[in-house]
Amino acid sequence: MSKKLFSKLEKELSLLEKAIIKVLRSNYSKKSMNKNAKSFELTNVEQQNYSNGLDLLRNVFVENPGAKEPNYLRDLSARSSYIYHYIMPNVQRWMHAFMVCRTPDLIVKQKDVNILDIGAGPATATISFLLANYKNYTGKVKVFLTDYNQSIMKDGKFILEELAKNLKIDLEVHIHGGIQKGFPSYVNNVDFVLMGNVWNEGLSSHKNAQTKTLNYWVDSIKKVTSDNARFLFMEPANRRSSRLLMAMRDYFSTHQGFSILAPCPSTVVNKPCTLNKIKGRPWCHFGFDSFDGFILKSSSIQSGISHERLSYSYLWLSFKDKLKSEIKIEARAIGGPMKIENGFGVYVCHKNGRVVLESQERRTLPVSGQSIVKGVKTKKVGVELRGEIIEKKPEVEKKPFINPNKKITPKSKVNSKKVISAIRKPAQRTKKDQ
Repeated sequence: MSKKLFSKLEKELSLLEKAIIKVLRSNYSKKSMNKNAKSFELTNVEQQNYSNGLDLLRNVFVENPGAKEPNYLRDLSARSSYIYHYIMPNVQRWMHAFMVCRTPDLIVKQKDVNILDIGAGPATATISFLLANYKNYTGKVKVFLTDYNQSIMKDGKFILEELAKNLKIDLEVHIHGGIQKGFPSYVNNVDFVLMGNVWNEGLSSHKNAQTKTLNYWVDSIKKVTSDNARFLFMEPANRRSSRLLMAMRDYFSTHQGFSILAPCPSTVVNKPCTLNKIKGRPWCHFGFDSFDGFILKSSSIQSGISHERLSYSYLWLSFKDKLKSEIKIEARAIGGPMKIENGFGVYVCHKNGRVVLESQERRTLPVSGQSIVKGVKTKKVGVELRGEIIEKKPEVEKKPFINPNKKITPKSKVNSKKVISAIRKPAQRTKKDQ
């Protein structure tokens, strides 16, 4: 299923691979490697050269998450390794969320769009957003990148401009270092705020510290966003990062100024997370089979880490009551298919809690992250909830309101007898019909 989704964007992903290789060779290659400039695949020597900073990145991301030096990308080898090893899998994570989420009103067609990417790194979140949604914008796409390290953002700008040139996007990119002193005056009327792998690096696990940080963030972000702004956060799928997002979700669900767009079902957006009530404290995350191009395959070999299956957690918000839709999400798949007695099942988040959605056939189950807009009927089986999708009853058609005190003018009168007669009378066949 995931590979079919990505096949629709094979052209865009191919352009991204070429842009990544181009920025690596332009900014991180020795002169002796320039002979490979026209090739669209990296040599073994290049792959090894762009993997020299992996140990540093592993220490930052895996061994000591949340306690890192913020400007760790000052190291040249760390930057090249980040671009080679992390952009492509992270882009696919974002794109998968965009394609399967089906969140109403998240992406709408408009002329111009302003994007603020906080903790941008090489603009991974913005790259993903544009590759998945660029056809929705016919005018100017203005991007504001902010992070500690200016060099990695310049690499991201390079990639964005390469993509814009090939995809005919009217693009304007601005770079700004950090947000401690606020945003510059040119950052305003922002439509989308993107943050990828940022909160797990800087948000404390302690509730009081979390609240203080989030309060400051809310005060800062309101100054630069439009009324219809949407806020898209993505984090790793590990327990710590996912549960940080779940804590943020509960903060924003009770905050008077915000509404939850995803991943929560419509019926629980302003209530505490249902997963927090379950013994064992599971976490909300999603997985999928990746689209394996050259960079993903070669970087997997160099790192010894398989990228065949990728996962992530996310949270999307809007200002309260600014985005409304007729579509109501009843549940969302939060796991992959599993074998159960008498068939297959998948975990879904539902207003009643975590439910095992049952089906006789694996292929009829929703994929991880997919929303369910049909009804879900639940029942208790042992210690867990089981469910099945049911067709909703059609809504009763609302009759138009007629004011009994309003006088009908002669022009608006309708001869009901003539109308009924015309409907019942069979159509006359012409010679041409015969």
